[in-house]
Amino acid sequence: MQNLLRFIDLVRRELNADDARVEIGGREPDTEDPSHIIVALADGQRLVVTWDEAPAPDLRARAKEKLDALIESFSPTVSRDSVVPSLKLVSTTAAGNALDEALGLLARRSRAEEAIVVDHASPEVWGSSEVPRDGLTVDDAVVLSRTAAGLAAINESLSDLVALDDNAVRERLKARGVDGLVEHTHARSIAWARAMGPRASESIRLRAARAIAATRAMEHGAPPPEDLWMLVRPFANIYRLVLLFDGPPSALHVEAALLKMLPHIERLVLGLPPRDPVTRGAKVTPLRRLRPV
Repeated sequence: MQNLLRFIDLVRRELNADDARVEIGGREPDTEDPSHIIVALADGQRLVVTWDEAPAPDLRARAKEKLDALIESFSPTVSRDSVVPSLKLVSTTAAGNALDEALGLLARRSRAEEAIVVDHASPEVWGSSEVPRDGLTVDDAVVLSRTAAGLAAINESLSDLVALDDNAVRERLKARGVDGLVEHTHARSIAWARAMGPRASESIRLRAARAIAATRAMEHGAPPPEDLWMLVRPFANIYRLVLLFDGPPSALHVEAALLKMLPHIERLVLGLPPRDPVTRGAKVTPLRRLRPV
């Protein structure tokens, strides 16, 4: 039942529809109504998407294509314990791997260092060309970026400091003449970054974190960073494709790669199963990794 409700909400949101529902039995709706899209599912079910005002024909056609892509990622079944239909999600790992591989291909074709997909508000990094993926979230990226910038302001490097133990870090900070509160804040931030693993402080990882953090800041009106070669391309309303380069990109290579790859990436993103918080058996709210404040 939860899978079905999440799927319906996903359809309504992605198609900017006013209503979406799955029906079983009863009178068939009017398939000629331009304010409806009706798709037959398995076991006599049908998916009905409606708008209060009928969309323009071209917008309706694109909505139908997007809906078909969403449905392809779900297998309609009927629960053995209920007459209410549910939707069995495809493998999250398989779907995520396909997206990461597509982003890797896009990065190679556009000559980018990294290709990343985030959305406009959530902490999820939906896909990345990075190999291997290390589970970095948008929140992690924001904190890493802020930590690295704060240390750079006192002529220190996060990459250098994470290699030291806590006592050595504090001695190094004291030598910079920072006050006690700043020292404590930096020390906690460095310990947190160290706990994320050695790759968190690599130069490419920090640049990717900065690009993700900048993308989120740009949602709130911040200008793009002048010292970072990056491109942000919105798609499917809420998603953002971020390309990070190690120098001035070739507009020809980038646009050619996007023209060929972005429709495929959009289909893969829209086909990703909804992600649930990882629980440990009981009905509890999982705690995220603590971050310095």
